[in-house]
Amino acid sequence: MRSKSIKKYIQLHTLFAYYSTIMVVAKFASKQEFLSISFMALFVLELVLFFTYAIMWQRIIKQFDLVSAYSQKSIVLIWTLLWSILLFNESITLNNILGVVAITIGIYVMER
Repeated sequence: MRSKSIKKYIQLHTLFAYYSTIMVVAKFASKQEFLSISFMALFVLELVLFFTYAIMWQRIIKQFDLVSAYSQKSIVLIWTLLWSILLFNESITLNNILGVVAITIGIYVMER
């Protein structure tokens, strides 16, 4: 029983990691010339990723209370910070970290 619950949470968090990659594609698209071939290709890819995310979200959300699933979505902020460091060589400031912590604590408090 416990392993089934862990499996559900792993699936949920894997989906959140997938969702964060959509933002990476959007960032890459924003660096292209508007309406260029590369921009349009990334834009279409982003739409496809959003579509598959929406389908997967509908399947996974059936296994959770809505409040619980949405409260866990704050993990996307951490993924976003990670991608910004690894893929875009951006620096993370103390304000970024404090912001993520504040949002995560706020969502945790609201869930309780």
